[in-house]
Amino acid sequence: MNFLRKNALLLGMSATFIVLLLGSLYFLKGKVEELGLVKQEVENKKAAREGLWREKPFISLRTVDLIRSNAVEGMSLASEALKPLHQSSISVQPMDRLKWKEDLFAACNRMSQQLKKANIKHNPDQKFGFQAYANAAPSRDQDTVLLQKQLKIVEELVGLCAKAFSKNDEIHSIQRMEFEKFPHAGRELGLSPINQPLISMGKHFAYINAPGYLYSTMPFEMEVTCTTEGFRNFLNILLRSKHVFLVRLFTVVNIEKGPRPNKFETKGTAASAPTASSPEGAEPSQPQPPPKQEAVDMIKRPFEFGKKELIKVSMRIEWLEFNEERAVKERGKGKKKGADHKPETTDQ
Repeated sequence: MNFLRKNALLLGMSATFIVLLLGSLYFLKGKVEELGLVKQEVENKKAAREGLWREKPFISLRTVDLIRSNAVEGMSLASEALKPLHQSSISVQPMDRLKWKEDLFAACNRMSQQLKKANIKHNPDQKFGFQAYANAAPSRDQDTVLLQKQLKIVEELVGLCAKAFSKNDEIHSIQRMEFEKFPHAGRELGLSPINQPLISMGKHFAYINAPGYLYSTMPFEMEVTCTTEGFRNFLNILLRSKHVFLVRLFTVVNIEKGPRPNKFETKGTAASAPTASSPEGAEPSQPQPPPKQEAVDMIKRPFEFGKKELIKVSMRIEWLEFNEERAVKERGKGKKKGADHKPETTDQ
């Protein structure tokens, strides 16, 4: 008892040391076991990697270089292909409303003189779709952005008419989409690049500038009287314009037809009158088909309209303006929000 009393502190310290030693050994044992598991996992990973190297499932560096080279070439070709689309865009800034009205009257005078020089009939006082501003200026400066674009496109269409149509053809009217009066036209279409990759308005006459699309569409309507040859020339020239146009709808009404020979008519085949070799009362001879070679030539040769055949044409032409950067930006926003965008028809 005396020994315990005298050495109580030493005994306590010894007991504490033994407990700590046992705890350390237990902790070390757990770490050793954990280290063994880690080493085993590392060995398994090494074995799997060596197996992959033996099988060689990876793309070779030569193939990687080839893919990179093709990607660069593809981007270059795509950039060249998109250049004409980017050139069709019109960049303008808001301007004073009264100044724009002065530009409108000057442009109308230029277009009228251009048609007059080409001997194309038209109303010299018409405003080519801008009748609303004959006696008034736009109500907002921001509207002058789209108005400037529309005026440039109308001038382009009038210039194409002057090149395509011939003497005494007539331009009855050119109408534009009055976006300032109908700012929400087309919103009910609910267009989205997710559910409808290409803009299709059907019969709706509306300016569509929906977020996410690569382009916007601005419709114009024209009514002209021309020859079939002039109409064909106009469509061909329209395709070669620096701007991108799409003929959405058109109707054609015949006014006057020129002479058109009957390719299948043969001599002596008229069923209405007897001939010397066909006595009265006898059955008339039946029309015979054309010779084989002539029939083949008619199939190969496109149908020829009479050059003097007059037609009245009403057509809707859409101008497409491309804006790739804005589309990419809007689509990025759509992915973040996880929701479809509704069309905004008044964006400028």
